[in-house]
Amino acid sequence: TGDETIYVEYEGIYTELGATFTDNYDESGDSVVGGDTVNSSVLGTYLITYNITDSNGNEASEIIRTVIVEDSTNPVISLTGDETIYVEYNGIYTEQGATFTDNYDMLGNVVVGGDSIDSSVLGNYSITYNLTDSSGNAATEVIRTVIVEDTTNPVITLTGDEIIYVEYGVTYNEQGATFTDNYDESGDSVVGGDIVNSSVLGTYSITYNITDSNGNTAMEVIRTVIVEDTISPVITLTGDETIYVEYEGIYTEL
Repeated sequence: TGDETIYVEYEGIYTELGATFTDNYDESGDSVVGGDTVNSSVLGTYLITYNITDSNGNEASEIIRTVIVEDSTNPVISLTGDETIYVEYNGIYTEQGATFTDNYDMLGNVVVGGDSIDSSVLGNYSITYNLTDSSGNAATEVIRTVIVEDTTNPVITLTGDEIIYVEYGVTYNEQGATFTDNYDESGDSVVGGDIVNSSVLGTYSITYNITDSNGNTAMEVIRTVIVEDTISPVITLTGDETIYVEYEGIYTEL
């Protein structure tokens, strides 16, 4: 009754389907089940026998059913850590690995493959994780994406003082600012803000900005330029420094 060969999953349940017989003399019925006892916690091949002897001592030809306890379940891989990991340019990537579960194997190593991470080269890298259990069942490959990126903002440094005082009518000389960055070569920042007019007293704000090639913007730096008048007036006497007035004469203020 049922198939001649039956496959049972490891630790599954084997249900005996039995066998029947017909005879020219005896009534039909069930045959006698013998042979191996199926233990589904032990992989292997089991032989179930079916026999019958009729009431007149005639023996049927023995029938054998083969029961194969097998492991056909694929392991399942689980990443340790995130599926997508971000690594800063020139930073260190630490492989976190992966674990697996399986219905049969308890020990084993997930094989790590795919790209080699070079944190000096921006881009997306794919790390693969694979495992085949001792029964030859392969897990579905798991992939972790590692993105090497530059998220560091450049840093601007003023050339000269943060506050510069310019005398009224004197030309203002822009001293500029430089920047450093973890990815781009250092250079000059972009000058903006107010245009200094030294013929107009007041406070002017000069701005310095830079955005690197990966879109990271530096914190804006501001230089204050104050156009001021600090020169004292000069008095020039009209007339002599010493004037002589005759007694009871008239002094005229020049």
